[in-house]
Amino acid sequence: MPRAVRHFAALADEALGPGLNEGTLNPTQGIRNWVAHSWTTIAERPWALTATPYNSREEIEAGLTAWAEGVPARGRLHRSLLESLEPAENALTECLLDRFPIGKDDARAFSDYAIDHMLRSYLKFHREVSLEQTPSVMPWPENLR
Repeated sequence: MPRAVRHFAALADEALGPGLNEGTLNPTQGIRNWVAHSWTTIAERPWALTATPYNSREEIEAGLTAWAEGVPARGRLHRSLLESLEPAENALTECLLDRFPIGKDDARAFSDYAIDHMLRSYLKFHREVSLEQTPSVMPWPENLR
């Protein structure tokens, strides 16, 4: 993955936290395993990134804002994470163009989707369970799957 994408991933992992003393289910490690698998999918088989993350983007942004409120270090991390999104999307677009026979518009649409998907995969915020979860629409071109 390009440097800007790795930087975004490192910031998202830092926001996830260390996951100490979580008991036998180790939810933080489970998230880390899932995102590692997802990054590999993006790099090697982007058309297979089809799972829908638990939270919507709006829920993630609201949760991050509440998490960062009143704690200067968290506020700095939150700002850095948000600032890393666009460079990561740009870098991933270029990476996809180099690796796959895909057009620039399709690469950009997928990059936007993938970085959003990964942000939503690193973090989980409680919400009322809804039976009507809208699945994400993965924009990888059908003819290249």
